[in-house]
Amino acid sequence: MTECVNLRSEYGCVYQIFFDRAYDTKGVHSRNLDPWMMTLRGAGKGVELYPNGGTSLRVDIDHRTPTANKLLKIDGVELVCDADDGKTLEFDVEQFEAVDEILKFRRRPNLSPEVRTAKADLARSLRSNRGESNQGRA
Repeated sequence: MTECVNLRSEYGCVYQIFFDRAYDTKGVHSRNLDPWMMTLRGAGKGVELYPNGGTSLRVDIDHRTPTANKLLKIDGVELVCDADDGKTLEFDVEQFEAVDEILKFRRRPNLSPEVRTAKADLARSLRSNRGESNQGRA
């Protein structure tokens, strides 16, 4: 199998990494996740970036012709498929920052240590309460 850009290792510390809807990640250790199935999603609906092999990336843009036209003005961004309901564009990882300025891929939450601790405590208490409520059922 040919290599592709591993979105998680390249961009995972800043951006939220999603997976193709057809890929089941349950029971797969994080280091064994298939990089071909990793995606980034834009701030709005209908924008999804995925690896294309080597250092090439593709982005699908649904129903956003003006956005696609802005991207096509960036050197190195090429139109691969022009359909009625959207466009597919291809570019090299070197153009990622310029593409991100337009598409604004979803970023990971940047939480302070206090907020992170508070959220962890809340999750822990909810898990323990859920366990207590299930004990009474037979």
